Amino acid sequence: MSEDQRLEQKINECQEQFERLSAVIKRLNEQYILENRAEEKLRIEALVKEREQERQAVEQQLGSLEAERKRLQLPRLEQEARHLERNKAFKEALETWQEIRRLKPNDPQIAGEIHRLEGRLQQAERLTDSIRQLTHRLAEIKPIYPTVITRLREMGETGGIDEDLLSIVDDFLQGRLPAAD
Repeated sequence: MSEDQRLEQKINECQEQFERLSAVIKRLNEQYILENRAEEKLRIEALVKEREQERQAVEQQLGSLEAERKRLQLPRLEQEARHLERNKAFKEALETWQEIRRLKPNDPQIAGEIHRLEGRLQQAERLTDSIRQLTHRLAEIKPIYPTVITRLREMGETGGIDEDLLSIVDDFLQGRLPAAD
């Protein structure tokens, strides 16, 4: 059994114990309300306090275990996000960084990674859309089509954007620039 599995098992056990104690406390409180004898009320009250202390200890242990789980998950998630980005799976990498942010909400580096990836995702979508539209108009630009498409794909691979080329492509696709130009 791996460390992660053992940790998950401990967390599940703590959650079950917390729920059992909560149910016992609820039943004891119901008994307390219905009880008329003073001595019995005192006994039930003491039992409730004991169970509440037990539940508080379990809650603290659960908090510690969940913090440990976060500590173990973060490096693995960061590695996965970087791997996805290297493979040009920007959407999945972005989702992974957002999951990391849920685990560590106050880290400015994570916000920076998310912002950067959102930009890369938009670039990739823009390039993919331009390539798709150029392919539909292949007949008009057949002599230079391979060169333009190769350059657009290179921009997608490297992440470097040639705004001049994209501006020309956009003008052509919007009908502001004839194919001959």
